[in-house]
Amino acid sequence: MANNNNQNIKALKEALLEKLPSTRVREQELLCHHTTFKIGGPADLFIEPTTMDELSFTLRTIHELQVPVTIIGGGSNIFSERRWYPRCCRIGSTYDANHGLQ
Repeated sequence: MANNNNQNIKALKEALLEKLPSTRVREQELLCHHTTFKIGGPADLFIEPTTMDELSFTLRTIHELQVPVTIIGGGSNIFSERRWYPRCCRIGSTYDANHGLQ
């Protein structure tokens, strides 16, 4: 089972790197760098789409590859343990309907 998850994560990362820069698709990213309380262990894969096109592509790819993810916003009001957030997709720090992701 773990091997299949690792293959799915690898496939997801490879697919996402076709559209997103490697600086926004990272393995073993510490969530403490992205939470208000500065706590949290590593995410298997941390994804930061910054445009609506990137977000759409990311969510479509996640769905197609059937990879379970946890979507976090700006990182406030969450406590992170590895077992809760193995794969994360951060959707910007704010969202403005007129200007998109911030």
